[in-house]
Amino acid sequence: MSDTLFDILGAHESALVAKIAKLRAELGPLETDLEITRRAKLMASPTKQMPSSKRTTDELALDEPRHPSPDVARMTMKQLVMKALTETFPDGAASGVLLNTFHRWGRTDIVRESLSPQLSRLKADDKMITLDGKLWKAIQGNEIEPPTDNPRAAQSSRITSPVCPSTPNPQ
Repeated sequence: MSDTLFDILGAHESALVAKIAKLRAELGPLETDLEITRRAKLMASPTKQMPSSKRTTDELALDEPRHPSPDVARMTMKQLVMKALTETFPDGAASGVLLNTFHRWGRTDIVRESLSPQLSRLKADDKMITLDGKLWKAIQGNEIEPPTDNPRAAQSSRITSPVCPSTPNPQ
């Protein structure tokens, strides 16, 4: 058996894709159950209102619709970060929560390796966000730029890596 490194990596990639697909299939019913539980909890509450201050950023991320607007597909990473931090997480969010939110919005082309430098640039160069502990927060007064035609976002799923042709390019 003389598998090349390329063959081994391809097999590993296939196994990972299968595991991810299985986990995503399991996530749908759990999200439905969570929504039903929250509604029942709300109905059982004496005030009929859940205290928003006690909800974590992870819980808030689960409330976000999978596709909050048709413009998300055309947004740059900077626009996505600002949208998430101003609209969904006004009290701030960790980079992992932002990444999960973008994926829930259908932007699976956003990867941690490109998100982290973008967050640093938005903080250092553009002065649009701050880092408070582990939470990224939008600086008040910074508006979200309207989405423009972003061919990179629209075509990202078709761009492949020169190293492994079946792997989407993270850049």
